[in-house]
Amino acid sequence: MTTNLHSNQKINLTPPALTRILRWPEVNLKTGLCRSHVHQLVSKRQFPAPIKLTPNGRASGWVESEVNVWLEQRIADSRTKKSIENPLENLRDQGQNIQGEPGALISGSKAMRQTRYFMRMQGSN
Repeated sequence: MTTNLHSNQKINLTPPALTRILRWPEVNLKTGLCRSHVHQLVSKRQFPAPIKLTPNGRASGWVESEVNVWLEQRIADSRTKKSIENPLENLRDQGQNIQGEPGALISGSKAMRQTRYFMRMQGSN
């Protein structure tokens, strides 16, 4: 929206797009990642780096738009992987049996039975 003050001057009254800075609790809520993992990803250049909020200060934050772009990219990447598209096919390709298929083994059931047996035995002593 512009307004004419004089015939040759125009002033833009549209507010500029605001850059929002996220502090750690908001980044944690958005990503679900712990602080040390985020900083590890930052050091590998796999996550947006935080900015210092004051010169020579300790306070830092992340640019929200950069975090949002990272999240969108992670979603896009995860949706194109074969294991997400068809996890059963991925298991078949690896030569693993799948529960519910004819002749499939239920992995870990014997180990679970043995664990329960030993736990019962220890409880009765």
